[in-house]
Amino acid sequence: MQNRLFFSILILTLACTGRALLPGFDRALWQADTEGCQGQRQLLAEELVRRKAELSGHGQHDITALLGKPDRHELYSRNKKAFVYFIAGGPACNRLKENPARLVIRFDGIGRAKEIILYDANQ
Repeated sequence: MQNRLFFSILILTLACTGRALLPGFDRALWQADTEGCQGQRQLLAEELVRRKAELSGHGQHDITALLGKPDRHELYSRNKKAFVYFIAGGPACNRLKENPARLVIRFDGIGRAKEIILYDANQ
């Protein structure tokens, strides 16, 4: 009886985690545009901000699966952190900007996305 209950819960858990985080989002294009050097991330970043309610509350693993490894990590007190993704002209680009446009996803102390902010190159 306990084995059946355990396997039922396991199957339900696995079935619920198989959903795509943002259906229709072109994650391959985002991940291929390293540090925004090709300029493809701009429209995709705007889409992420429009759909931030769908991202809120998801863990760091889910965000990394969707957007790839962040271009930069920022660490704060109490186990809070932020992932930074450059939108255009990141440090790896030939046309390096002093303060490049970037998407910042801030996580709370238990690793859930709380804020999704798009900074212009001037901010």
